[in-house]
Amino acid sequence: MKKIILISLALLISVAVLAYASGMTSSFVFSQESLQSAFQDVSMAFNVSIVVDPTVSGNITMNLNNVTLDQALSTICKGYGLFYFNYDGVYFVGTNMSAMSMKAAGYSERVIELKYLSSSNVMAFLQPYSNYITYAQSYPYLFFFGPNSVYEKVLSTVKSVDVPGTNVYVVYNIYTMSNSNYAMWQNDFYSSYIMPGQFKSTNFEFFQKYSNYMKFEGNGFALAGAGKNIQFKANYLPSSSLSMNVLVNSIGATQANLNFNLSVQNVSSGTVQGTPSYTINTNSTVTVGDNKMAVASFRSGNSNFIVTVSTVRSAPSTSIFTLMDMGPKVRTYNLVMDYNGNNNTIKALGNIDHFGLKISAGQNIPSGIYVGISSPVAIGLQGYLLIGGPIFSNLSNVNNYKGEIALVQYPDFKSNFLSSGVLTVSASLTSLANFHLQYNGNLEYKMDNLVLGGEFSYNHIQLTGSNNFDLYGSIGLVYYGEILRVLYSPISNTFKFEMNWGG
Repeated sequence: MKKIILISLALLISVAVLAYASGMTSSFVFSQESLQSAFQDVSMAFNVSIVVDPTVSGNITMNLNNVTLDQALSTICKGYGLFYFNYDGVYFVGTNMSAMSMKAAGYSERVIELKYLSSSNVMAFLQPYSNYITYAQSYPYLFFFGPNSVYEKVLSTVKSVDVPGTNVYVVYNIYTMSNSNYAMWQNDFYSSYIMPGQFKSTNFEFFQKYSNYMKFEGNGFALAGAGKNIQFKANYLPSSSLSMNVLVNSIGATQANLNFNLSVQNVSSGTVQGTPSYTINTNSTVTVGDNKMAVASFRSGNSNFIVTVSTVRSAPSTSIFTLMDMGPKVRTYNLVMDYNGNNNTIKALGNIDHFGLKISAGQNIPSGIYVGISSPVAIGLQGYLLIGGPIFSNLSNVNNYKGEIALVQYPDFKSNFLSSGVLTVSASLTSLANFHLQYNGNLEYKMDNLVLGGEFSYNHIQLTGSNNFDLYGSIGLVYYGEILRVLYSPISNTFKFEMNWGG
C-alpha cells in the first residue's frame, strides 16, 4: 500500500512538472483583493513558491484569462510598479524599485543563502540594512537589492553570524518615526499587537512591513544566559537618553523568556534633567523566539521611538563583537584633498568626529594650518569652523590669523549622477570684510567604478575685487563610496588631482 501511495505521488509531481513545462495556464478574477492575497492565489494555482516583500501593499482589480505563471506575474507587477525574478524555483516579488531604475542606480539583485540560522534570526543583526533586504521566514534566503558597497557589508555580517554555535545573544534595535508615521503605527499596532507603555511579543515579518517608515538610530548585542541581567544604554538618541535592563528568566531551544525595565530621560545641553520622563512597564515579561520579537513604542520630548528586542542563537562570542560597526552611521571622518600640478599646491580639509583640520602648502602660498570644529549640517553635508594662519609666522601678531567657514558636500550614490563640492569663505580676524570666497563643484556620471564629468571653479577676492572662473574635465575611480579623480582645464592649461575619502 505504501509503495502504491509513493508511486501515485511521484506520478502527480511528474504531471505537475510536465504541465508547467508545457505552459500551464490559469485564469484569475481579482476585485479589490489585496496584492498579498493575489500573489498567494497565483502561487496556489501554479503550485510554486512565491515570496512577497512585506512592504507590498494595496488592492488589485484585474481579470487574467488563460495566462501562464510568467504572464500572470509580469502583468500584475507591471500594473502595480513591482518586479519579480526566479531563484532556484522560488519566485520573489518586490517593491524597492523597478528592475530598470535599480540598474540605473547601480543596484544589483543578489540572493544570500543561509546555512544555519533562520532568515528572521539573521535579520536581527541586519536592521541597519533592512531597506535593502527582503525575506520570508519559511525560506533560507535573503533577497538583496542595493549597491555593491552595502552588499559587501551585509555578506560579511551574514558570514559572521550564520555559523554553527550554541551561544544565545540578546539583540536590541532603536528607531525613530515621524509624527504621521507614528500615528499610523499606533492605529495598526495598538489594536492587536502593542499596548501603550509596555513590551509585547510581535511577529517579526509583520513588524518588517513598517521598516520603510522608520529611521534606524542604533543597536547593541550582549551574550545571554539564564538568570543573567543585561544592561543597555543609548546616549546617542535625539534629545533623549535610554537605559534598559533585560533579565533573562529562561532560555530554551527555540525561545527565551525576558523581563524588561526601560526608562527614558530628556536631555538638554548635554545634561540629564530630573527624573525619567517616561517609564515603560517595569515588569514587562515577554517570550521571544525564532519569529517573535519584543516591541515597545513610546514618545519622549518631540521624538517617537520604537525599541525591538530579540534573541539569536549564533556564532561564538569571539566573532560577535566584529558586528558592532555594521550600521550605516554618520561619516565620522572625512578628507577632501586638492593637488594643483601647475604650481605644486596642495590643500587638505578633513575631520575626525568633531575635530576639523585644514593644511595648505605650495609654491605661491604660505604653508598654513587651521584647526577648529566640524559637524554634519545635513545628510552628505559637513560643516567646518576653523581658525589658523601661516605656520612660519609671528604667532603673537593677531593680523596673521584667519578664520574660515567651509561646507563640504559628499555624493550620496543614490543615482548614477553624482554631485559634490567644497565652499570656503576665509578672512583675516582683523578685517572680516575683506574675505576670500572659493567654490569647486563637481558633477559626474558613474559607470560601475568609473566616473566621468567636470568641475566648475570660482574664486572671489573682496580686497581686490577680482573674480576668476575655470572649467575642468574629470575622470576618476570610485571604490566603496570614495572618489579619486584627475582633472584638466583647457582654459588655464591646469592639471589637478582630487580625492574624497571618508567613513
